[in-house]
Amino acid sequence: MATREIRFGVRDDLGRRAATWNLTFVPRPNEPQVYLICRSIAGTLKTSFHPKVWRHAYIKEAFPRLFEGVEDAPDDRCIEEWTRPEEHGPGVTWALRILVPWSAPNAPTEDEDKRIIWISSAPEPRWASALTETNPLLLTKTDPANAHGLVRLAR
Repeated sequence: MATREIRFGVRDDLGRRAATWNLTFVPRPNEPQVYLICRSIAGTLKTSFHPKVWRHAYIKEAFPRLFEGVEDAPDDRCIEEWTRPEEHGPGVTWALRILVPWSAPNAPTEDEDKRIIWISSAPEPRWASALTETNPLLLTKTDPANAHGLVRLAR
């Protein structure tokens, strides 16, 4: 199975967008990898969803450059690490919730990338929600009553 990538973001009715995100699934025998990166800071930080341990960390190649000459620089590129949570239901583990306030879409959408799945911006004073799960094999989009957009990655 090939590496799969899903891009998503929040956009308002005027065509302005907030930050966009990449969710990448790398199939490896017995240890699939899932990575989430905010594209505006790509090359700096990522969230990794490994089978047992999840973590926020600086990208390996960026870490030395980011802290070069910094007094009391961290020794480890890992910012936070935690054990994978229990399943929410059979085969479903809620990984992360990304909340995007109504005011966040402020950048023009230039040369629209057809690969980006757009979530509608929430009306003032609410937020749009992008919920992600591990093992992204299928992407569905719904519009629940109390969140304007939902990206749900499921089997």
